[in-house]
Amino acid sequence: MKNKLLWSIIIVGMLLLISAIILGVVGAEILNIPFIRMDLVPIGVGFCGVMLLGTGITQLVDEKNKTKEQLVEEHDERNITIS
Repeated sequence: MKNKLLWSIIIVGMLLLISAIILGVVGAEILNIPFIRMDLVPIGVGFCGVMLLGTGITQLVDEKNKTKEQLVEEHDERNITIS
């Protein structure tokens, strides 16, 4: 379940990054939303995309690099009961 969530975060980040590039080329005026500064819209969308993409990839890599002892301790019944 957690792996599906990480992949969905990565996909949303890539979509936001692609949409920021498209908004930068075409212009943010096509959205018909009255922003205060139209030139900063692609930068904001791109920043959100980069942050989601970075977070998802970092968590995915961190999950893959767990040692066997960390996995056993994570699924230990005593720790689950305590929490």
